[in-house]
Amino acid sequence: MISTRYYKIKHMFDVTVDELPYIESPFVAASILERCLSIEPEMDKVSKHLAGNHFGSPLNAFPGRGVSSFPPWRHKFLNDVKNGHVLLIFTDQKKPFMPIVEETPDGLAPTNADYRVGSWLIRTADPAPPPPPAVTGKVSEVSSFNGNLGWESVPQERRPLPPIKPGQNSEQTSEEGASDNATAKLYTEQEVNEIVNDPEKRKELFDKHGITVGPYRTLQGVKLTGYQREHFVPHSCFMARSRNAASKEKRSAVPIRPEFGSYTEGNAITYFVYDGQSNGTEHRYLTDEEAKFAKDLQDEGRYATVTEWLDHMEYVTAMSLPMTNIMRAKDEYRARVPADDAALVAKCIRKEYELYLESCGCDMDALCSNLIGGGDVPAGNIRTGEDF
Repeated sequence: MISTRYYKIKHMFDVTVDELPYIESPFVAASILERCLSIEPEMDKVSKHLAGNHFGSPLNAFPGRGVSSFPPWRHKFLNDVKNGHVLLIFTDQKKPFMPIVEETPDGLAPTNADYRVGSWLIRTADPAPPPPPAVTGKVSEVSSFNGNLGWESVPQERRPLPPIKPGQNSEQTSEEGASDNATAKLYTEQEVNEIVNDPEKRKELFDKHGITVGPYRTLQGVKLTGYQREHFVPHSCFMARSRNAASKEKRSAVPIRPEFGSYTEGNAITYFVYDGQSNGTEHRYLTDEEAKFAKDLQDEGRYATVTEWLDHMEYVTAMSLPMTNIMRAKDEYRARVPADDAALVAKCIRKEYELYLESCGCDMDALCSNLIGGGDVPAGNIRTGEDF
């Protein structure tokens, strides 16, 4: 997912006010960056996006892959991300999945995604940097070389870190915000892994939030009025060509590329979402996000791998579940899953889908089509589809 967004990674002491609305929540950031630091091509991308004085120091700089100091650096880095001390900041002017600071008519305000870190950053973030002299034509007097020559530079005051454990902030005045922050469930890495890797615990989580997950064919027999089955990754990603609508060809009859093993539409994992593509509904939101991703790929002249699609859809699913402006039932706009559970639910749905792909011998590095975004398919062989 992260390869589709522009971002930087900074220590909280290096963050400026203008960056606050684009900071991802520590929980989601840790999930994204942990996966990136487990994939070699992504490791180099992460290292190139480390910014600020903190990572400019030899003590904290990326040590490089394959060196003995990398494992402890990675361990400390991810712990700092989870604790909100190292932050993932998007630079493409698009909002993060779960922002910890939002812009309101009264100014910046912390959100319940992480009230502790958000409120601390609002109080302590540095002002936005001035434009460089090349833009303004003005060179400020520099009294010391602790900054960039030609910019006014003041030694940064060292501020105490916010407490790691969640709790009501001393300056928190919103009773509702205080209540939500105090009762929010914060999962440890071990707890997340235990839930994601345990089928019974995954089912408990799905049941807790009323989410039905299963093969497309199996859920065909489950009647939920107003709901449709949503493939976690669009079925068209695996198709070798587009469906012949003129001849009323069934989607399940379209050939599948051999790289995806014994994958079929009927056996692929799905979950129920509201409505059949009407504007404002959950189903339409997900489809629009899928189409945009594929169109962006097509415009770039490339195709995403199965793993990249899984990363993207885990992110999109987690983003959609706690949103309150999506229709979940007739004329009901509300969150489907609270923010503190949304990323975990998305990760568990992904796990179910991933296990299915592994069982049918799917090549996770194979390239998927861009059909859902109006694009084409990678060159290659095909095999026949199914009929059910």
